[in-house]
Amino acid sequence: MPGQLGKKTRIGRLRQFVTIQSPTTTPAAFRGKVTAWANLEADVRAEVIATGGREIFQSGTTQAQYTHRVRMRYRTDVNSTCRLLWQDTGITLNIVACPPTVGAENLLELWCIVEEGT
Repeated sequence: MPGQLGKKTRIGRLRQFVTIQSPTTTPAAFRGKVTAWANLEADVRAEVIATGGREIFQSGTTQAQYTHRVRMRYRTDVNSTCRLLWQDTGITLNIVACPPTVGAENLLELWCIVEEGT
């Protein structure tokens, strides 16, 4: 069942590293706001699993979209407004959902898509 990690998930699977970033907004020089990304924490151990991909035909062009599932130790400061930098590959993952993890033994599961341009 998606979102349920089960009690047999081993911490030894958290072999990869991600940097967690959250958006910050600052006033722009000429009205409006600028959104930048600030690191919440670097080198967080995680398990990054590629779950598939698809092609989207939009505005006369075909774009590839890859999806990933990321598991890490439970944190209260990570939500769907954050993003992850997968340090081994340089890929930026946008968090789509943080489903509830019933019986997950302190693990957080995130569903992500690859940010365009990475």
